[in-house]
Amino acid sequence: MEKRVVDKLDAYIEGQVSVDGFCRTILVEQSGNRLLSKGWGLANREHLVPNQIETKFRIGSVSKQFTAAAFLLLQEQGKLSINDKLSRFINDYPNGDKITIHHLLTHTSGIPNFTNFPEYRSMARVFSPPELTITHFKHLPLDFNPGERFFYSNSGYIVLARIIELVTGECFSDFLDKSIFKPLGMYNTGTDNSVAVLLNRASGYKVWGNYVHADYLEMSIMTGAGGLYSTVEDLYLWDIAFYSDMLLSEKSRNLMMTPQVVVNGATNYGYGLNISNEVILENSLQTHKVIGLSGAVDGFMTEYQRFINEDLLIIVMSNVHPSQPAVILKDVARIVWGEEVAIPQSSKNIIVNHSPYDCFTGKYLSNNKKIYPYNNN
Repeated sequence: MEKRVVDKLDAYIEGQVSVDGFCRTILVEQSGNRLLSKGWGLANREHLVPNQIETKFRIGSVSKQFTAAAFLLLQEQGKLSINDKLSRFINDYPNGDKITIHHLLTHTSGIPNFTNFPEYRSMARVFSPPELTITHFKHLPLDFNPGERFFYSNSGYIVLARIIELVTGECFSDFLDKSIFKPLGMYNTGTDNSVAVLLNRASGYKVWGNYVHADYLEMSIMTGAGGLYSTVEDLYLWDIAFYSDMLLSEKSRNLMMTPQVVVNGATNYGYGLNISNEVILENSLQTHKVIGLSGAVDGFMTEYQRFINEDLLIIVMSNVHPSQPAVILKDVARIVWGEEVAIPQSSKNIIVNHSPYDCFTGKYLSNNKKIYPYNNN
C-alpha cells in the first residue's frame, strides 16, 4: 500500500515537473512513515543548482509560529504573561495600555499593517530592525479598538519581536537560535539577511513571462513576522518537537492550537497558527482538521500543514512566486488517502488544416439580430 502511494506521488509530481518546471521541495510523513522528501527544479537558475532537501527557503509567515512559541516559552520561565499590556515593555507606545500580547499574537491589536502601506516597497530596501520598523506605524491611529476584530497585521509581530529583545536583552535572532533552533537540532533554520554567506540558500524568482529575480527585500524589516529561512527537514524536526514535550509544555502548546479568534467560517487563529476545518476530498463533505501556516515573501511560498486526525504532515516549499503550493498540498493529501488525482500533462501543439474554413474569411457586421459578411472593396 505504501509503495503504491509513493509511486502515485512520484507520478503526480513528475507530471507537474513536465507542466511548469516545478521548483519545489516537498516532505510527506504519516504516522512516522516518511513517504516523500525530495527537491525538484532549480534553487539557482543562473548556476543550474538543483533544489534538494537541504535547500534553504525563506518561509515568510510560517515564521510567526516561532515568534509565538518564544512568547509561550518566556511565559513558562515567568518573564512575562500573554495578558501583559504593551505599555509594560514600550512605555511610550500610543494605546499601549489597551493592547496586550494576546492582541498582538492574534492579530486583534488594531495596529495598521505596515506591509500594506504605499511606501512599503521603499522601506523594504533598507536595513530596518524591529526598533526602527516600529517607528513607521507607531504613531498612526489604530484601525479598530484592540480585541474588537481580527485583521492580519505583520506590524503586531514586529512589535512582538521587539518585546522579546527588550525582555531578554538579546537580538531576536540570537534568542530564537539559542532557545529553539539549536536545542531542537534545527541547524538549517535562522533569521535571514543579505550579508551572510548561507550554504544551500535558494534564490527567489517570479514569473513575468519568463523567470526573473524576485524584488530585493531587506529581510530585517520582517523580523518576527516573516524573516526566517528553513528546510523541509528542519520544519519536520520542529513538528516532532511541537507535538511533544521537547520544548513547550502541553498547556502552552494547547494555547497555540486553541482557536482564539475567528478568521472566517472555516478558519480560526490561535497563537501564530491557523486552525481550520477543510474539505479536501473532491467528492466528500467531510472536513479535516488542519493546523499550520502558509507563508509568502518575495520569490518564495511555503505550506506547512498537519492533518491532525490523520496524523499526516505535508510541507511544500517553493522558490517561485506566484506558485500553487496549497493546491499541490491538497492533491498530495488526496493521493495519500487513496483518491484518484489527475496526473498533470504538458499541453501539445495541435496542427489544424485551415483551408476548409477559408471561405468564411472576411469582415462581418451585426445589426443585433443577425451577423452577416460584407465586402467593403
